[in-house]
Amino acid sequence: MKYLLCFILFIFCVPSYAENVQIKYVIDGDTVITSTGEHIRLAEIDAPELRQRFGYESREYLIHCLSVTNNKVDLDRGDKDRYGRTIGFLNSETLGCLNATMVMEGYAWVYVKYAHDAGVWYRGQNQARYYQLGLWIDSSPVPPWVFRMMERKHSPMLWRIRR
Repeated sequence: MKYLLCFILFIFCVPSYAENVQIKYVIDGDTVITSTGEHIRLAEIDAPELRQRFGYESREYLIHCLSVTNNKVDLDRGDKDRYGRTIGFLNSETLGCLNATMVMEGYAWVYVKYAHDAGVWYRGQNQARYYQLGLWIDSSPVPPWVFRMMERKHSPMLWRIRR
């Protein structure tokens, strides 16, 4: 079952056109910087913020995944987000779609607001939850979008300065 799910999620991440990029730096569990300085936001997932529980673990897991690929991945580009980052899928021959891997291993949530086929993504997330992988070891982890909303509510001035 796990392999079938991996295959299905991999199919959703297979690029129609992809370019090979070298990753220079991992900002957090869903944002990287390429060797050319381009900021890439992993599409359809949302990883914990660094200030949040499991934020550093999520970042470290993405670093680990990239080390397996020698920091070289295929990038399937999408649009730019409001911060100027390129939205995209990172793929490797070794691990498949890194976006899906982050969800299936419990280091990111499905970003419902932006997921094109949330049902398929949710199967991976539910599997991680069932096996208590990554952040799902907690009985009720806080999704990053809720964490950011609570942070804005409790310190609106600090949030404006940060952004």
